[in-house]
Amino acid sequence: MTPAELWRSSAFRSALSYGLIIATFVAATFGAIYIELVRELDERLKVRTAAIIDTYTAIDRANGADVLVKSLNNLTETARKPDRIYLVTTAEGRFVAGNIKPVERFDGWKAIERSDFVSDYNWSDDETTFVASWATLSSGDLLLVGLSDHDVEEAREELIEGFLVGLLAIVVVTLLTGAWFARKNHLRILAIGQALDKVATGSVGLRVPVQGRNDDLDLVGEQINDTLDRLDAMMGSLRQISAGIAHELKTPISRLKQHLDEVSGSQATVKQFRQATLQALVQVDEIIGTFDALLRISQIEAGTRKNSFKPVSLNDLVENVVEIYVPVAEDAGHRLIAGLPDDDLRISGDRELLTQLLVNLVENAIRHCPEPAEISVNASPAPGGPVVMVSDNGPGIPADEREKVMTRLYKLDNGRMAEGAGLGLSLVKAVADLHGAALSMDDNRPGLIVRVEFPENLVWPQPDVG
Repeated sequence: MTPAELWRSSAFRSALSYGLIIATFVAATFGAIYIELVRELDERLKVRTAAIIDTYTAIDRANGADVLVKSLNNLTETARKPDRIYLVTTAEGRFVAGNIKPVERFDGWKAIERSDFVSDYNWSDDETTFVASWATLSSGDLLLVGLSDHDVEEAREELIEGFLVGLLAIVVVTLLTGAWFARKNHLRILAIGQALDKVATGSVGLRVPVQGRNDDLDLVGEQINDTLDRLDAMMGSLRQISAGIAHELKTPISRLKQHLDEVSGSQATVKQFRQATLQALVQVDEIIGTFDALLRISQIEAGTRKNSFKPVSLNDLVENVVEIYVPVAEDAGHRLIAGLPDDDLRISGDRELLTQLLVNLVENAIRHCPEPAEISVNASPAPGGPVVMVSDNGPGIPADEREKVMTRLYKLDNGRMAEGAGLGLSLVKAVADLHGAALSMDDNRPGLIVRVEFPENLVWPQPDVG
């Protein structure tokens, strides 16, 4: 993985962003702790200095200034590495005792740098700072005491060093973690890309790898696989449609050509020519009808008709279709009846397409049931939404063929649905899918029962919530 690829990786950038956020938080936290800790150390240094001043002033009050001066002179002579400065001057500023030369008097506390005073003592650290304060002795002389902040500075340096080491550790861990995640995700994305490249070259059955971690890449992989599944199904449907069209149209076109060849090669009369032309037109109309049905199904599947959904009464729909087809069923030797609930079942849908759905189901039952048969069309409420059922006591459809008969141009070999183009139930399924309805077929013992279960969200009007 090249540095450029690493930088483009979203995982690396995310890790870097999180690392920056953590580093900023740590820096802010350290800053607050550092300021508070240094303030506390400074306060403790002042407390220690004040305690020493109190001790010296107590000696002065108890034993006099001469004893205090003698004690300070002894300290100056014996101290090897003094951590403090002390000075006694007269009120006029003349030197009395101490390890530094007189300095300007000040009020309160002051940080005195090594360069601010003169001393005969050879200081080992010229950068030492002393926190000092003046006090007045009983004799009227002035006492200056200051403690070195060397320990405070060491603590500061150790804190800063610790912070920098921790910050460096955060940066290193962030970079390594980001690089590791980036490489890991890069390999997974590379595998997805390779799988899609193979799919693009024709291996539509191939699927992208999913590792079962339920992360975002797995989610993307599952969505891609779902899309590939639908693509594979669509391509399979397209192959089936292409083969079906070729098979379905080959016979009528060949028959039409043979018919026209016979007429054109014979000494037929004008009447015979006219009759042959009419027969040819009928065959051409059948071919055009097949294409029209295919086009209509495609238009329905596109979903554009959803925009024209309006309230539709299923009771009226069933009643009207049954009323129209009762004479047709009687002519075929069948009995057609309707079963409706007392309450009106209303849904939001396309009335024309829903009528076509019912018409196709009723016509299939009339056409393919041997007489006498009883065909019923029922509409009823259900917990999940209204249900429309068309049932008959004919030969039925084998269980392993029920899914297939809803595909385009598929026809059974046992006689039922052997006639026609095999598009009636395909259109029924397309209309059901457009309305989000579940289409199912079951054994009516004997016969077939077709259920169209509409979803609750299509019920009109929608029930009040709360």
